Amino acid sequence: MKAVFPPMTEFFAMDNVDVLTLRYRTAFDEYQDIVDKNAELSLMGDKPSPQAQLEEERAFDELDSARYALLGAASRAYPTIH
Repeated sequence: MKAVFPPMTEFFAMDNVDVLTLRYRTAFDEYQDIVDKNAELSLMGDKPSPQAQLEEERAFDELDSARYALLGAASRAYPTIH
């Protein structure tokens, strides 16, 4: 899936939480696409290649990193929200 970014003027006006939300959504979409592809292979009786499994692990690591960054930024930006 190709990431769609807002126009540059809007991008620079975004606060840190908005930017990290966009990063998280992009990472989630990428991870979901890879998982779906690997699951489809498994359902057809094939086994995902080691490269496909590595891609899934890398995408999960990026998703986890994006989640951690987003939650950290949100807790700093909105300290009263739990």
